Amino acid sequence: MPTDDRKSVKPKRIAVVVLSVGALLGVIVAARWPIDRSRGASNARGGEKLPARLEEPDTKNAVLASQLALLEAQVAGLQAQARERALQARLADPADVGAKEAPPEPAPLDGAAVRFEYDQEFERQISDGSWATTESRALRAFIDENTKGGTVESLECRSSMCRVRMSFEKPSDRRAFMASVGSPRFENASFMSTDEATGKLTLFTARHGENLPELASN
Repeated sequence: MPTDDRKSVKPKRIAVVVLSVGALLGVIVAARWPIDRSRGASNARGGEKLPARLEEPDTKNAVLASQLALLEAQVAGLQAQARERALQARLADPADVGAKEAPPEPAPLDGAAVRFEYDQEFERQISDGSWATTESRALRAFIDENTKGGTVESLECRSSMCRVRMSFEKPSDRRAFMASVGSPRFENASFMSTDEATGKLTLFTARHGENLPELASN
């Protein structure tokens, strides 16, 4: 009978040891790998819900993208308003309006027009006898010295201007004389114009140290 009692006790000790080991393993596992209570439980279909910590980055990215798009739209709107205001300011600027409404500058006078204007100015002058006589002689001497194949048709000086009309046998003779005007022997201010129809040359010279009259453009 004692022998049978010892055999019946042995299975109970084994069960207690197994339970103790199982409990110890449970404690160790719980300590090293704690259960994340934020995980979703399995749904009725058996699918496992994604952990909340995996879903949060995607949600934050979506919010940031939406905010960035809103800021870009606001910046574009402000830029459009700034361009519109700048355009309105330019249109309202009196300086710009005046520049647009200012008349175009008159075209410069051509040779024939300048010759006509100087003819009119010369005719309005009266003769300064002493200077006119001396200047006429000096001008005639210069022409005789520097003219080849040319003829003086008229030469006259008045108060501040002299006018000479000449004709030439050849265009080359006329060009040679024109090149000599303004040389050190005769440095007075001058203007020359050739009549295209006749080839005749008109020369206007100013009193020494003075300029020819200024002409207003039409």
